[in-house]
Amino acid sequence: MSKDFPKVSSYPRLLVAGFIFLFATCSFFSNSFSAADPSWFTQHQLDSEQLVLDGILHSRQSNHGQPIVLGRYTRPEIPDQYTHAHRLFNENNQDGKFNSYSSQYGLQIKVFAYLFSKGFSISAIQLLVASCMALCLSCSYLLLRANLFSGMASAAFSFSMALAPWVIVFARNLYWVPFTWFAPSLVTALSATLFSRVNTSRGQAISNLFLVPTLFCFVLVKLLCGYEYITAIYLSSLVAFVSISYRNRAHTSLMIKRSLIITLVFALAFGTSIGMHASQLETLGKPGLETIWDTAAKRGSSTTPGSIVERVCKNFTDPEKLKSCQDQYISSLTSSPFKVVFRYLFVPSFLPWIGHNTGRYSSQFTFPIFVALIFFAYRRDVLAVLTIGSFFIGSTSWFIAAKGHSYIHYSINYVLWYLLFIPVAVLLVGERLSRRHDAES
Repeated sequence: MSKDFPKVSSYPRLLVAGFIFLFATCSFFSNSFSAADPSWFTQHQLDSEQLVLDGILHSRQSNHGQPIVLGRYTRPEIPDQYTHAHRLFNENNQDGKFNSYSSQYGLQIKVFAYLFSKGFSISAIQLLVASCMALCLSCSYLLLRANLFSGMASAAFSFSMALAPWVIVFARNLYWVPFTWFAPSLVTALSATLFSRVNTSRGQAISNLFLVPTLFCFVLVKLLCGYEYITAIYLSSLVAFVSISYRNRAHTSLMIKRSLIITLVFALAFGTSIGMHASQLETLGKPGLETIWDTAAKRGSSTTPGSIVERVCKNFTDPEKLKSCQDQYISSLTSSPFKVVFRYLFVPSFLPWIGHNTGRYSSQFTFPIFVALIFFAYRRDVLAVLTIGSFFIGSTSWFIAAKGHSYIHYSINYVLWYLLFIPVAVLLVGERLSRRHDAES
């Protein structure tokens, strides 16, 4: 039997969701509203995207039966080649040696190389990736409305990302494919919504049949496109499930059981991705699990980093580059996690439109003020503090678990605050304002 919920016409909601999709697609694909600095939007993470572009070029020359992989041509005659990544791709420039990228399986290159071979242009593939990210925001709005959040709060959740400079500069990137970061939390939120609408064992069994394979597929896709941010993705997915389940008055025992199921699904997907990645590395003539372990080790933490640094930097023959590599990884592996997290509190380009002319770091003090005000405003609301605090911990989890990666990549990891701390904080503010408005009406 289904539980009774207020019947509200779905047409206005669908219209708003459609508008969010179109608005976000324009913002993510072309920065149409200039919320992010235009030069930053065009240049951000071109070095990562070049791994895909060069991988597509190399796929044309690969021997039959060899896996299509991420990588980069050396192009020794072109300094800072990544700044010209798209021009070099359009010119079919394959100068130098192709070095494969071993840190992940590279599902995205396999999909995009196939689409390119079928006539899709790079711009069309970028539009597809941006549209998938926009679809996540559109679906988020509908899910929140289905769980009786106000229209104002639900829209604020989506627009807090559609106009977020850090999300915009990532959204169409062919390497990062960021919609894969948000899809798992959408699945868990949807499953919590479905659970709340059935109270028979048969209905709950059907809901479980939806949750397990769907979540497994989305998490596996994410991991095959890179292991980055997986701790934040797991925790945001788990907290999203628990928060919506609690809001819909689900039994505590059922929430615990399904939380364990979510955890097991993530673990199974992680193990599967490791197996597929190791198998591909062995096909390429590299030690599978050893290569994966070295990649994980250099992204983590160590008080005695000597052996890790030796393995990571062993391929550098130039003394200057070797020393630079060693110094970088020694600093990252031995750095204080508290200092790393503290630095990430000062987010450049936190606000849209601000900093285009004065510099991206002109608004970096806005985020710690935002965090302080959020926790202060909800200090008497224990449930809200627990919810916001859980998402805050989820976002910071990668800074700590992958401290080495976070120390080196200050230019990219600020985006983790949108998984999902900032959107949820904005959602709760919007909900409070909506209730206040209704009370005064």
